[in-house]
Amino acid sequence: MRNAIACALMWWILLITMALTACGNNEGNTSQRSVVAQLEAPGLDLGSYGIDAREILQVRQDPQRNRLWLLSWDDVRVYDSATKAQIQRIVLPTWSVAAQICPPDLALDQAGSALIASNAQPVIARIDADSFALDRMDIVLTGREQWDMGFGALAFGQNGALFALTSVGNALWTVDLATARAKLVALREPPLDECMLPLPPIDG
Repeated sequence: MRNAIACALMWWILLITMALTACGNNEGNTSQRSVVAQLEAPGLDLGSYGIDAREILQVRQDPQRNRLWLLSWDDVRVYDSATKAQIQRIVLPTWSVAAQICPPDLALDQAGSALIASNAQPVIARIDADSFALDRMDIVLTGREQWDMGFGALAFGQNGALFALTSVGNALWTVDLATARAKLVALREPPLDECMLPLPPIDG
């Protein structure tokens, strides 16, 4: 009888341990995905720049201007790709980041300026490539103004149009930066990855 009780207790302990281990592994995967999920160059050695990769949300390279752009939890950093020296650090004063969903994104336009999307609010910030001046745009989600969510992916189409994917729900939008308004795009099928957009996302 005692042996049966002891075996039963051991089985319960084993099952609980396996469940806790599985939960821990899932949380670790989520954390890893939310931190360097969309690195444009996964083979890039951030350590050679003196950067801890755990601090970084997104990395974008601009070979034409020999620059490396990094989005962290509270700022954007620009480096010279040749010398690996930091050119500029731009603080994001009204920045908000939500956990456990698609991370914020950073995209570079044809002029080399950076667009940064909050994943918690429909907000896009623009950093000028020359002056590094920061402008914030509150984006109106046309027809879905009641939605309180941000963007988890940004990408430019072949025609230069900016596309943004919501951080939850896989809703795709075209964003008009001149008017700060976004229009919902009907998708025949969801993107290949719910946190990323193919480049370009739509032929134009």
